[in-house]
Amino acid sequence: MSLLFRFLLVLSPAFIFAQGHEKEIDCVNNIKLYKSYEDYSKGKVLDSACLSKQGNELEKYWGRIVLKKEKEKKKYNHGSLWGYQIGETLYRYSDDGKTFKIVYGYPELVDSDGLFIYIFREGYNYGIRGTYKIHYQYSKDLESPIKELTISNLAKDIQNADFIADVKAIVEDLSKNKSSTIKQNAITEFNTKYRTHFPKK
Repeated sequence: MSLLFRFLLVLSPAFIFAQGHEKEIDCVNNIKLYKSYEDYSKGKVLDSACLSKQGNELEKYWGRIVLKKEKEKKKYNHGSLWGYQIGETLYRYSDDGKTFKIVYGYPELVDSDGLFIYIFREGYNYGIRGTYKIHYQYSKDLESPIKELTISNLAKDIQNADFIADVKAIVEDLSKNKSSTIKQNAITEFNTKYRTHFPKK
């Protein structure tokens, strides 16, 4: 193939469109913002951006998140969104501080095969890098309030003494974790026990 032919091929509109279209499809780090659970369930996106694209970024602050894209910034105060999704990972708004005191924002959903289990990295979520504490939280479904994963909260929501006794050691172990390591095995074991006591119909 001559150098002239290669040069013309690169400049052709079809080639340029194909290259741009390919990059758009290959964006695996896409963020989608949702106003409500109903919007999320219907796939109705409030705002979105490809975070793989240079200049696009999600910034987290006390009281709000900021989505930067294409030289513009959009601010979303805490409580104004139901949650957001980055790739296949879901982050759901958890409170306004009433339940977890200083811990509020968008915890990450890490398991849904039983109860919905979330983690919140205190400090990390608001730009404070380094050592941070992990909070484990749960909800019955994606519409129910998110609560701290404690035996007392579980006992109120799930009135089954056998189940509470069965998971007590796991929950106490998770509550003592202050490192950045996610105890995924413990979370999986917790939901395995949940499914044993409450099998899906």
